[in-house]
Amino acid sequence: MYGIFGRQRGEFVPSLGRFLATIHPDDVQPARASAEAAIAERRAHAIDHRIVLPDGTNRWIQVRFEPTFGGDGQLQLLTGTVQDITERKQAELALRQSEQRFKDYTDASSDWFWEMDSDLRFTYFSERNAQVLGDASQRSLGRRREEIADPRDLAMPAWQAHLAALERHEPFRNFEYQLRGDFTGRWLSISGIP
Repeated sequence: MYGIFGRQRGEFVPSLGRFLATIHPDDVQPARASAEAAIAERRAHAIDHRIVLPDGTNRWIQVRFEPTFGGDGQLQLLTGTVQDITERKQAELALRQSEQRFKDYTDASSDWFWEMDSDLRFTYFSERNAQVLGDASQRSLGRRREEIADPRDLAMPAWQAHLAALERHEPFRNFEYQLRGDFTGRWLSISGIP
């Protein structure tokens, strides 16, 4: 446990006060409130928060404890564990940042983003799709591209080649086709990577 707090065994005598003093200033109030509520409710406690090491660096820890009460109802003991979860928190942050970059990229690079499952059924359309095509995007979920295309277009060689590429799970770029029905006159250029 001493290593988690950046201390040597002889220089850090564990106590509640010393432990609380290591908590990052922004996390003191939530950590204290959570612990006090667990003790008041006589239940197990678990919380993730940051601590500040003697060299000023921050580390994430997960604290779990179980309160023990005496016959008089007074708190006698807190038994628990402290686990360094810094790497997990850094991985979670990196994932959130990556997801945001991906979202920003897709929002900036095309009118909308879509996904298909292994059976080539639409499983997702970005919000921009609904803004352009209205509820047609919702009606397309769970359907294959040829199920929503105009039957007259499906016989065209370009469509046949496109559908064959989809079946082979090959990437395609700038496949252009005209929308029909309520959207006659609009053309789409789509690209995809399996």
